[in-house]
Amino acid sequence: MKKSGVARGMVYETLIIMFVGFAFSVLLGLALTKPIATALLGDFTGGNTMLPPRAILLGAVMACFFSILAGLCSLSAVMRHEPMLILAERN
Repeated sequence: MKKSGVARGMVYETLIIMFVGFAFSVLLGLALTKPIATALLGDFTGGNTMLPPRAILLGAVMACFFSILAGLCSLSAVMRHEPMLILAERN
């Protein structure tokens, strides 16, 4: 396998994990915000505990930024070593 193939695989792996984790965290946050706020504060919250779309978008941008940064770190390792050595070390 060429270095570019290993690098592409690492980038795809990082992005897929980021998208799945981000989607899971947003859905879990949306589902649990109201019950947790009610349990902690009672009826004091006024019923508005929804996460604004702007906050979700900002979180997505930050997640993409940090995933790209992590991908670049793994790419630096791929470009310095031979692909067979990298794949052998994963075991």
